Amino acid sequence: MQAQLNLDEYFIDELVIRKTINYDKEKPITGDYFIDFDILRHDKNPLLFKLSMFIEFNKNDDNAPYYILLKLNGFFSYADGTDDDYIKKTIALNAPSILYGVARGIVAQVTGNCEYGKFILPAVNFVEIVKRKSEVKKLKKTTKKKEIKGL
Repeated sequence: MQAQLNLDEYFIDELVIRKTINYDKEKPITGDYFIDFDILRHDKNPLLFKLSMFIEFNKNDDNAPYYILLKLNGFFSYADGTDDDYIKKTIALNAPSILYGVARGIVAQVTGNCEYGKFILPAVNFVEIVKRKSEVKKLKKTTKKKEIKGL
């Protein structure tokens, strides 16, 4: 049975993996982590989507083996006949989860050839990321309304 959502293609836009000089293998790995994504729907075919993902790990140079920055794009499609309500309910969680799995593989493969060895990006709760993005969007709308009223 074919899945409703398919990853058709992906491309890396930017990949930076830099060894952390003061990494101490004897201490627990720590590091800040940021992930964001945007989803665009094709203007002529409502079953096609582009997801752009941004991942940054250890920006503040904590005790982690690497600084990692990865920007990638994934192109997704839903099977013919997929209900639009189903698409709206699933695209924001499923597509990022799939593309993040690809990102984890890319980072593991590249770091496998580095001095500190293979590094696997931590698991991510996309439900929380989607909630955060929704709250930011609501805050922006509220702020715009207040600015307009104040004119």
